[in-house]
Amino acid sequence: MINDLSRKLDDVILISKILLNGTVVASRTLKPDERLLNTIREPCRDGLCYAHLRLMSPEGREVGEIKVFLHNGDVIACIARVGEEKIYGATALGVLSRLHAAGVGSVKIIEYSFNPSLLEEDLRKTILAKTTSLQPRQAVKEVRPAKPEKALPKAEEVEAKEKKAREEVSKPGAPKDVKAYVASKLQEVGVPITNTVLAESKKYVVLDIICDEDSEIPPPENIVLAAIRHYIEALGEDKVTGKVRVTVHHKKTHSETYDLSKDVHIWKLLGAIPEVLWKHSLYVDKLKYKLRKGNKLEISLTLKRHGIYSTANIHDVTREIYERLKSEWGGDLTVKAKIGAWGMEVKYP
Repeated sequence: MINDLSRKLDDVILISKILLNGTVVASRTLKPDERLLNTIREPCRDGLCYAHLRLMSPEGREVGEIKVFLHNGDVIACIARVGEEKIYGATALGVLSRLHAAGVGSVKIIEYSFNPSLLEEDLRKTILAKTTSLQPRQAVKEVRPAKPEKALPKAEEVEAKEKKAREEVSKPGAPKDVKAYVASKLQEVGVPITNTVLAESKKYVVLDIICDEDSEIPPPENIVLAAIRHYIEALGEDKVTGKVRVTVHHKKTHSETYDLSKDVHIWKLLGAIPEVLWKHSLYVDKLKYKLRKGNKLEISLTLKRHGIYSTANIHDVTREIYERLKSEWGGDLTVKAKIGAWGMEVKYP
C-alpha cells in the first residue's frame, strides 16, 4: 500500500496545492538520528500532513531530498531523491531511517497540514479508509530496503557535480536553480533564510521562503517584492507567465500573489527598490506605478524608517533609487518618494 501511494502522491500539482492552501506546522533544521521519523510525526498526529526534507552535507551542500506524507501520525507515502535517483515507498523509508549513518550533516524540514479536499476523490477515500491498517507506528522503525541501496554521494562527488552545474549555469541562456538563486540573492543582503520551497504548475507558481525565527527580518512585503525580482531573473522574463504566490514564514506568515502575465519587466524593476532601501534602514510601505504613453514610467513610494535613529536623507535616497532603476529602464523614468504618510515628497529628476 505504501509503495502504491508513494507513486500516486508524487504529484507536482498536488504538492503545489498543499503549499498554496496548507498550513505550516513546523520548520526546523535537525541533525539526522534514529529519532528523526518520530520528530516528523509529532506535529502531524491529527489529519493529513506533508513534510519536505532537504538533506545537507556536513559542508552545507544539498545532496538529496525526501518527501513524506502522513495521516494521523502514520507514514502513508515516502519519496526519496538521492543524486539523480528516485526511490519510493518502504525503500525510501529505509533511506530516511539511516541518514545518521550515511554522512548527512543536517536535515532542513518544513511540514504542512492540509485538508483532504485537496486530494482526488478516489485517492482521498483510499487514504481515509485504509491508512489505519497501513502499518503500525512502531513498525516503521524496522523498515529496511528490500535490496541494497545506492549510498549517498560522498562530499567530493557532490562538490564535483555542483562545480559542473555552476559551469553549466554560467553559460549564456543556461537555466538556473530558481529556488537556490532566489535564496542566495536574498541572503546576500542579509535576509536570514533557512529554507526555500518551490512548486510549479501550468497555472501558478508557489514560492515559500522560510526565515530564522530568532533573527530579525525586513517587513515581509519587502522580501516578497525582492524575491519576485530574483524569480524573474532566474527564470527569464520571456518564460514568466501567470500568477506567482510568495509566502514568507517567520514568527508570522505573510503571503502575496502577483499576476505576472503582464508588466513582467516592471515588476523585475520594482524588486530592486527594497535592496536599495535596506542599507539605509528604510522599507517600502506603499508602492504605486503608472506606465504612460511613450514608455514613460512613474513610480510613487511611501517609505518607513526602521527605528527612530535612521538618518537617511529622502533627496539622496530618491536619487539613488532613480539611478538604480534607470540603468534597466529604457524609457523615461520618474521616481517620487516620501518617508511617512505626512512626509515631504521628493521627485527625481
